[in-house]
Amino acid sequence: MGRGRPRTNLARRHFSYNSESNSSRCQIADCGHVVTGYHGGNLERHLRECHPQEHAKLSAEKAVSTKRASSGGDGDSSKKKPRKVDGASMSQPTSSKRVLLELTPESIMESCVELVTKNGRPLGLFDDSGFRKIIDPVLRALGAKEDITAKTVEKRVKEKAKSKREEISQSLSERMFSLKIDYVKENDRQLLATSVQYAENESLILQPLAVKQVSGLDDELLTSQVKRVLPRYDANDSHLYSITTKVGEKALRRVCGRRKAEDEDQGSRSVDPDRGDFACKADGSPSDKSEVAQVLDEDDQFVEVGGCIMHALELAVSETLKEPSTCSTIEKCREISNKLSVRSVMEQIKQRKLKPPVNDSSKKLVPTFKMLTRLLELKDFAADFVPKEDSESSSENIWENVKNITAALQPAQVFMNTLLTEQLTLGDFYGAWLKCFLDTSSIGSPLAQAVVESMKSRERNFCDTNTFCAALYMDPRYRIVLTPEQKCTAITHLTKTWKRIAGINQKQKDSKATEVSSSAAAPGKPVSVNEYLSTIEAKNGKNHNVSAKLDTNAIERWLNLLDEEPHAPAEQNVLEYWKQCKQFQPQLYALALVVLAVPVTEKSEEHAFSALKLMSFDERSQISSGTLDDLILLRFCS
Repeated sequence: MGRGRPRTNLARRHFSYNSESNSSRCQIADCGHVVTGYHGGNLERHLRECHPQEHAKLSAEKAVSTKRASSGGDGDSSKKKPRKVDGASMSQPTSSKRVLLELTPESIMESCVELVTKNGRPLGLFDDSGFRKIIDPVLRALGAKEDITAKTVEKRVKEKAKSKREEISQSLSERMFSLKIDYVKENDRQLLATSVQYAENESLILQPLAVKQVSGLDDELLTSQVKRVLPRYDANDSHLYSITTKVGEKALRRVCGRRKAEDEDQGSRSVDPDRGDFACKADGSPSDKSEVAQVLDEDDQFVEVGGCIMHALELAVSETLKEPSTCSTIEKCREISNKLSVRSVMEQIKQRKLKPPVNDSSKKLVPTFKMLTRLLELKDFAADFVPKEDSESSSENIWENVKNITAALQPAQVFMNTLLTEQLTLGDFYGAWLKCFLDTSSIGSPLAQAVVESMKSRERNFCDTNTFCAALYMDPRYRIVLTPEQKCTAITHLTKTWKRIAGINQKQKDSKATEVSSSAAAPGKPVSVNEYLSTIEAKNGKNHNVSAKLDTNAIERWLNLLDEEPHAPAEQNVLEYWKQCKQFQPQLYALALVVLAVPVTEKSEEHAFSALKLMSFDERSQISSGTLDDLILLRFCS
C-alpha cells in the first residue's frame, strides 16, 4: 500500500487486503466474500448488508469515538481558550478578488440603449430594484457623473435618433430615392410605417423613416404621412422617384398630381388595406401643384405611385385556391391541424419526437404551404384525426390532393422566400417571378396550370408601368424581354428621370460652391487661387462628373446604345455590373442606381410587424409616440 492519508475506518479489521489483486476478503466465519479494492465505504457496505450484528457493533464504536473527539479528547476542553472575533472582522471577507474590466460609464449607457432598441426591452427596466442593485455600485466605483435611469436612457435614445436622422437626411439630400409604405395590423393594433430605399456603394439601403400607430386608415391619414415624413428629413418631392404601397394607391396619385380619369368618381375615402391594386401606371396630366409632389410642367416630372407587385403572386395563388375541391381539402387540413395542436396530442407528438403541426390562422400562401407540408410529414400519426364522415377511400384522396397542392405551390413558396431578401432589385424580382412561372408551368396538374394562368393575368398589370420598364431596360439580364413599345416607354421615362437627377446634382454643386465662396471670403489667412480651386474640387467630390451638362439628346443616344449590347446571364449581379461601367458611363450608372432601387422586398413589412410586436408591451403603450418612433428607428438602423 502506498503512503497517504491514515486509514481509520474500523471496517477494515474484518478484511484482509491483497495488493496484487487489489481485493479485500471478508474474514468473518463462513463468509469469504471478496470486495474489489480497500475502500472503507465499500467494506462497510458489505458488513451492513451481510453481517448486521458486526455492523451494529462497528457503528456503536464509531459513535463513541466521534463523541470523544467533539468533547476535546480527555476532557481538557476547558483549557482551550475561545478565539475572540470582533464585529469588524466578521464583516470583512476572508479573501478578496480584484477583476479588471474594460468598462466605462459610456459603454454601459450604450449597452442600455441597445437593450431598449435592438433587444426590445422596456425602458422601465432601468428603474427596477433588481437592476438598481446591480448598476448603482458599478457606477459609484467608476465615478460616473450621470446616473442610468429610464429618463437618462430615453434622453440618450432621442439624441442618437436625432443624429441618425441627420445622417439619413444628409444621405437623401444627394440623390433620388423611393418610398415604401406598409400598413400592418395584428389583433387590435394597427401600424403605418414609411421606409426609404436607395442604392449606395453597389448595395441597396433600406431605412425606416417613421412609424405611426393608427386606429384606422383613410386617404387623409395616408397622404399626411407622406407630407410629414419628407420635411422631417429635409427632403422634398424633387428627390422622390416612386412610392410603393399596398394601400391608398389612388389617394397618393392624387397627392402626387397624377389624377387618372377613372379616379374622379372617388366615392368613399376609406382605404381597403387588403385589396390588391396593381394598375399603377399614371398617364393623366397634373391638375395642380401639390404640397408633396410639385409636377413641373416644362419637364413633365412626376412621382410614380405603384402597388406592391411583390403581393402579385400571393393574390394569384389565393385566387386559384378558391376552386371548390382545393378549398375543401385545405379546410379539412386546417381542421386536422387544429386537432393536432391540442395539448394532449402535442405531448404524444413530442414523445414520438415528431415535428409539431403548423398553424394557418392567417390563411396566406407561406403558412398554408407549411401547414400542408407538415401534415404530410405527420401523415401516419394524423390519420386518426381525419374527419370521421370521410370514408377510407376519401381519406386517401385527401392526402393525394395535399401532395398535388404542395407540388403545385412549391415554386411559389421558393419565390416568396426570395422576397425576404433585402438586396433585391426589380430585375431580381422579375427573375424570381420568371423562374416561378417556368417551374410551375412544368407541373402538369390542373392546379399548377391555373396558377400559371393567374400569374399571366397579374403580370400584365405591372409589366407596362414606367418604373418596371425602366428598371428592366437598365438590367442587362432581362432587357431582351421588353417589347419595342415597352423599350420606348422606358427610354422616355429614363430621360425624364435623368433630368431630375442632374437637377439635384446641380443644386448640390451650386450650394457647395456658395458655401466654399463664403468660407473663402471670410477674414483670416489669404487663400491662393490654387487653394481655392482645390477646395471647390474637394467639395464637388463624386458628383462632379454626374452633374455634367443637361444634354437629354446625349442621354437618349446612350440609352438607345444599351439595347445593342448582349444580354448578361441571369446569375449576374446587376449592381456589380453597373459598378464596372461607372468609370466610362457615370450618367447611366447614376440613372441605374435610382431605377433599380424601387422597393420589391417584403423586408420593410417584416420590420413593421416586428415594430407592432414591440408596441404590444404594456410599458411601450405608456411612452410617447415620438420616443417609440426613435426606438424603432434605432432598432432597424443598427
